[in-house]
Amino acid sequence: ADGSNTSSGINAEYGEFQTFQHYFKQINLSCVMKQIEVKDTIQIPADCKVTIDRRLVTVTGPRGILKKNFKHLQCELIPSKTSITIRVWFANRKAIACVRTICSHIENMFTGVRQGYKYKMKS
Repeated sequence: ADGSNTSSGINAEYGEFQTFQHYFKQINLSCVMKQIEVKDTIQIPADCKVTIDRRLVTVTGPRGILKKNFKHLQCELIPSKTSITIRVWFANRKAIACVRTICSHIENMFTGVRQGYKYKMKS
């Protein structure tokens, strides 16, 4: 179309939308992309033992036992002998961010049961 207005006052080129900006906003809202599968893998240190029971992760090491509950997240935690795979299906942006967050939490648990943490009060 040549961009002229029709008799009803609506731009014929963009259909029911008044301007290109209205048309573009509608496209952005309707086309939210999701990734089919997002996964990340963590290597288990040799001196640590990991058990996973329905997204409850237990890490045992030389300095003790740590447990963390990930039941509030929709993900799969798949253990093997030397690694843990975190997988999310049809993830949006927030779910993709949670995959890396879970990896960081579990790696920090490994550090806690192997080396420990020391907190110093600042005055």
